[in-house]
Amino acid sequence: EIYTLSLHDALPIWSADSPKVKFSYAISAGNSRIVTMEDYLEFLISDQDTKVIAMYLEGVRNPVRFMQSLKKAAEIKKPIVILKSGRSEKAQAIAASHTGSLSGADKVFDALFAKFGVIRVDDLEELIATSQALAILKNPPKGTGLAAISLSGGETGICADVGQLSGLEYFDFSKDTLQKLNDILPSYATPNNPLDSTATLSYDAEAFAKVLEIIMRDENTDMVAVGYTLLQEIADNAIYYMSEAMDIVSKQEWCKPMVMVPFAEMSRNKEYCDKLEKIGVPVLPTTLYAFKVIKNILEFAAYDPSDHDMDIDFSGGLPAGKHERIALTEAESKDIIAKYDVPTGKFKVAKSKEEAVAIFNELKSSSEMDDFAVVAKIDSRDVLHKSDVGGVVLKLKTEREVEQAYDKILANVKEKCPDASIAGVQICEMVPAGVEMIIGVNNDPQFGPCVLCGLGGIFVEIFKDTSLALAPISLKEAKKMVSDLKGYKMLTGYRGNPVCDVDAFAQLIRNVSLMAIDKRNELLELDMNPVFLYEKGLCAADALYVKRS
Repeated sequence: EIYTLSLHDALPIWSADSPKVKFSYAISAGNSRIVTMEDYLEFLISDQDTKVIAMYLEGVRNPVRFMQSLKKAAEIKKPIVILKSGRSEKAQAIAASHTGSLSGADKVFDALFAKFGVIRVDDLEELIATSQALAILKNPPKGTGLAAISLSGGETGICADVGQLSGLEYFDFSKDTLQKLNDILPSYATPNNPLDSTATLSYDAEAFAKVLEIIMRDENTDMVAVGYTLLQEIADNAIYYMSEAMDIVSKQEWCKPMVMVPFAEMSRNKEYCDKLEKIGVPVLPTTLYAFKVIKNILEFAAYDPSDHDMDIDFSGGLPAGKHERIALTEAESKDIIAKYDVPTGKFKVAKSKEEAVAIFNELKSSSEMDDFAVVAKIDSRDVLHKSDVGGVVLKLKTEREVEQAYDKILANVKEKCPDASIAGVQICEMVPAGVEMIIGVNNDPQFGPCVLCGLGGIFVEIFKDTSLALAPISLKEAKKMVSDLKGYKMLTGYRGNPVCDVDAFAQLIRNVSLMAIDKRNELLELDMNPVFLYEKGLCAADALYVKRS
């Protein structure tokens, strides 16, 4: 009994007919009117005979039970591989008409899967190959160090290119490993990772086993990909010696997991596929798929549930029904986030010109800035884009400038938003400019609050450079969110730029996620933009909190 394939009723014929896979259970759930996907998932996670769970998923009807199941699988490190449809609008419509499933926001599913270590795949071939490989491997890799060995320079070059295109990195062999490889390889071979072992060694089981041993004994090796195209009709007897060598190696205590990577897609010899499978070596699909599968395996190996905050109360998302949106003023929004240790800078709301001047003088007297100035902003629940209506004036350094700004802001808003309710004019100490970042919260109807972070400005508007995670978020999760940004180098001193306080930003993400959990029954959205990030510390210069009535 190898693994379970759980499906809606879309693909049952394939599950029965494919010669590539073996099941302990194959479940076609149909419309799940009585027994649901969550029921099956709970059973399979607890089932001792189920090593890997493969699932085609259109949507989730019971998100609480679904998350509880994923958490249980994560804690016992049982692999779940999911082909989730619904990335496109068309697929979402098909899912709704097909099974009545709520597809949900696709990026939220990515965040959900990342938190619980679920392997998400893109199509059926990747689902089959990933699940089968995980089931055949006797032990998963202990880390992410990948080494590859092929019989020719061309195949080695393909492994190098496709590995990198797939987001994998090859470590450099140690000096000791290189020396030992030099001693056994032909004189015309140059050892590297990936390795061109030359065809000569493939006809000598003892020598090929020795090369595998040398590679596996390198402390950085966690998994070995052996490049070889296994034909249905054996045309080259190299496989006889290579499989014998892998069999020898598989019995040793120092053996690391191995996979075989073909370079062309064609029928494989069943006898040798079975032999390799028996010793724990899966034969993967051709190269592009193979390296996607390898990446899936290595990322699952690297997943550690303790790195993630899974202390979720599983109360689900917002209460059912339509919600009236109430956008708070900036000052009200800042007051809420400040309770969760979010630095917002000093500010007060003035209801008269005289009060605005008094606040200016109060802020000035307590300021430590040499170049002191304030910003005046309209404070209104009905004006969300303040600068668009002339509701912001910067760099005010005198009482007279504050008075003029107060009058100008009120006049502009009354002209362009005559029906807006006005709480006053916010007078804020003008904080130094830093690297502009954003943090946002969206309360998903199914899975609850999700926190987004990214670089501000054009990086969000043009490049969509953001990371998303499901709340609550641990510090390790938060740091990974930041390091996953395409523009992360800008925060690390790239080309003379200052090194930013990434730890402070990660802590801010963590704090906002805790606030989002506390406010999950009222919070609809939160937008903090910009958050100025400095060499030391940060400041949320603006905030918009939107709640339900």
